[in-house]
Amino acid sequence: MKKVTKTVAVGLAACLSWGLLAFGGCGGSEIPAEEVTVYMPDGAPALALAALMAKDSEEDGVTYRVVDSSLIATKVSGQVEDENADLCVLPLNLASKLLGNGEKYQALGLVTQGNLYLISQSETQIDNLADLAGETIGVMQLANVPGLTLKAALNRQDVAWRELTDGVEASTEEVNLKAAAGIDGKFSYYLAAEPMVSKTLANEKAGFHVVGDLQTLYNGANSGSVGYPQAVLVAKRALIEERGAWVKEFTASVATAKAWLQTATADEIYQAVTSHFEDADHKAVFSAETLGQDTIARCGISFAYAKDCRQKIDGFLTELVEIDGTKAALVNEKFYWIG
Repeated sequence: MKKVTKTVAVGLAACLSWGLLAFGGCGGSEIPAEEVTVYMPDGAPALALAALMAKDSEEDGVTYRVVDSSLIATKVSGQVEDENADLCVLPLNLASKLLGNGEKYQALGLVTQGNLYLISQSETQIDNLADLAGETIGVMQLANVPGLTLKAALNRQDVAWRELTDGVEASTEEVNLKAAAGIDGKFSYYLAAEPMVSKTLANEKAGFHVVGDLQTLYNGANSGSVGYPQAVLVAKRALIEERGAWVKEFTASVATAKAWLQTATADEIYQAVTSHFEDADHKAVFSAETLGQDTIARCGISFAYAKDCRQKIDGFLTELVEIDGTKAALVNEKFYWIG
């Protein structure tokens, strides 16, 4: 990792450039002795850290890198430990599979808690998953997190479902789930994540509308709770043990980063993310045009310390494992950073 020379001048410059937002303010903070690498997948997780990237500087001792979601697992699983990310944002199910024993990384907190929505060419709102009985839902990534989460939501609400594969015919009494490669109007409903939701709504001729919020439907309309554990920020145990105070301040800055998204312009948000692409040729999943406040609100950016929502995380992982044990795993208590 790149060495960073710590001087009074550099420390003052970092304080002036970051202000009170960065790492909870520079009073008492110190710049890491070695450059710290922070990786995240493009999309909602990158938006969750956009405020920090917007105030990134050469002197702050942190390197942020945004990568295609298909590559994020490689940033914590390389054979050469020093080349792996010091901090990384991962889908929770992936983190549970790769890092759930807590030996190399620990979970600091959740950064997103759901960005999945039902869309339809009908405008009738779905307030109860039971209302979808007999309907067919085209699910983007049925075999992965979107499909697993929808199945978990249906199970929680005691709504019967079937997957239309290998010649299985649609039921008139169960919710029918069908893998979909795109949103083309073949099905009555589709389950999609941001940014696909915003891109679909932007095509006014297609006439699609958001008719269901899976974050609410997962918990039940009368539960008062919204969301489920989705993307988690993890840190190397070695980093936590060697620079625990710094990790605590960095995590606190992530916890407050959402507020910046409410006042920043779409262009500022877009530039904050795209200027940190590891691959300059990567095509951003969002555009400045689709980064309106409605879109940001649908990204489910909501920080929660992992130690405070352990029961929620364990419960969600248990649900996923029951549906498909190859896509998630139960985690060891060492997985949770206690701060």
